[in-house]
Amino acid sequence: ALTSRGRGLPAALAMWQASRNPAHVARLVLLLTLAMSLGILSTGINATLDTSEQERARYAAGSEVRLISKRGMPVSEISTLPDVTNWTSLWRAQGSVRVGRSYMRFDVLGIEPYAFAPLTRYRDDFSQRSMGELLGDLVVDNAAAQPVIPLPGKPGRFGVWVFTVSDEHNPFDFGDLAGDSDLDRIGLEVKLRTAHNELLTIELLPEETGGFPEDGWRYFSGDVPLLSEDSYPLGVHSLWVRNRARTTGGFSRSVGRSFTLAVDEMTVVDAVTGETAVASDMEELTQIWFLDNPNSSVGFNFLQRHSGTASQRLLLNLAPIEQVGMRLVPEEVQQEALPLVVSNSFLAALEAQVGDEINIVIESQPVPARIMGVVNYFPTMYEDQDAGYVITNRDATLNFLNSFSERAVNVNEALLEVADGVAPEQVSAAAETAVPVISQALELETIRKTIKADPMALGLRSVTYFGYVLTTTLSLVGFATYFYMNARQKEALYGVLRSIGMSPRQLYGTLVLEQVVLILAGLAIGTILGVVLNQITLPGLPITFGDRPPTPPFIARNDWLAVGRIYLTLTTAFFITLGLATMLLWRTKLHRVLRVGEE
Repeated sequence: ALTSRGRGLPAALAMWQASRNPAHVARLVLLLTLAMSLGILSTGINATLDTSEQERARYAAGSEVRLISKRGMPVSEISTLPDVTNWTSLWRAQGSVRVGRSYMRFDVLGIEPYAFAPLTRYRDDFSQRSMGELLGDLVVDNAAAQPVIPLPGKPGRFGVWVFTVSDEHNPFDFGDLAGDSDLDRIGLEVKLRTAHNELLTIELLPEETGGFPEDGWRYFSGDVPLLSEDSYPLGVHSLWVRNRARTTGGFSRSVGRSFTLAVDEMTVVDAVTGETAVASDMEELTQIWFLDNPNSSVGFNFLQRHSGTASQRLLLNLAPIEQVGMRLVPEEVQQEALPLVVSNSFLAALEAQVGDEINIVIESQPVPARIMGVVNYFPTMYEDQDAGYVITNRDATLNFLNSFSERAVNVNEALLEVADGVAPEQVSAAAETAVPVISQALELETIRKTIKADPMALGLRSVTYFGYVLTTTLSLVGFATYFYMNARQKEALYGVLRSIGMSPRQLYGTLVLEQVVLILAGLAIGTILGVVLNQITLPGLPITFGDRPPTPPFIARNDWLAVGRIYLTLTTAFFITLGLATMLLWRTKLHRVLRVGEE
């Protein structure tokens, strides 16, 4: 018969049967579509959350390990930690900027661009420009450290001789002040720098108090803490003089004062040998000192000297409690404006543009700065302040701040990269043991596990997964029921088709092909719908870590390997169900009904 040789007839009949009852077919396709789309959404959520957890943890930690200290971070001890393959130190603080009549606060991060870049990771949405270009804008070619007076050996004590005239011979003595002379009315501190560019401030106290020395000279000294071997040699960064003049009487108060002083012979006592050595006789013509106070001056003094031929004369005009720093003139003057890469909120708060020069305040010190670029996101930085955050050059910033304050400003954080096969927790524990000043250690993996344990994320994963499983189960049950009941309802039709010459194999093929068309349609539409759902819902997932929104934000991901497994699982399940339903039809003697056509 012609029908028995017609290869396209079963396919045509299958499509015809599907079109005859589109409502039932649409329900089944919709069920299959929901199962597939929920499967893709579930795998997409898993892939998106897994990637986001890693990115958010890396963003928060900066690198595999971040060490934080509320005080200075001793880089000499960090550099000797075991199992650390790469590291860099950071400086984090807060600043403020005046906007109209109010001051807005912002976070500050000082980095060394060349060392910071290899330890951190960036996404394309972190900035409009490449991160390499932005970090390059932070490089300061002339960020040379302040020149120092080198100290011999391992100093255990530092001292300096200071001269002044008696009050009787002081032309600036205009009232009753506490103390026998200006030697009792000054406070001295010396700032020392280590071989690692760390700074420490030592208070210098007089060896004797009360009365006025016969020669007008008094020795001020202080103990120097013992440091690690690689911290030496030390050098004198600056010498600081503070006005401590106060009036006498019941209503004592601090007052301004003009001082005439001379400084000579910086000496050290070696911590090992106990020998005393002169670090500087203050007579070198190549060592030019200057003061950061425009109302004061310093210069060579050939009249008063403790030894040798000269000393340094200081003419100081200081307000109450004011201090002045005395340091060597640098060979190269650092550029005036610090380079800044700023957040969008900082730029919006100031209504500024890239290239603008602005004045900001860091550590209570006015700092001129220039905006070099803008970022949307930057590792370890969050929009916690009303004016966002800025990133600047670490060394240039620290050099600037240490030049205007007796307080030592040092790096307070470090990023570490650990060796392969070594647990970051092990390195953190070793660091906290070796460096007691560490207040917090952040490990990338620990942060990732904390984010992964977020109840919202766990609930979202579970809901979508169980929704996918439930919908798939309903789809399989609905598909098997539809296939079986549809075949039973069409027994008479199959008898007619058999009577016109179709073989049982063709009729069963028509039944199976009709279901295959439904399966493929459901899978195809479900795939498209699932991908669209991922792109729409995933970027706006309401998952937070603490009080912060996800930073960096979610980017929709599709795990196509998992989608392939879903295809394989659903296809296998449907064909097994199809085979079982076909076998059930055979066992219910449907093929005997088909013989009606033969008789």
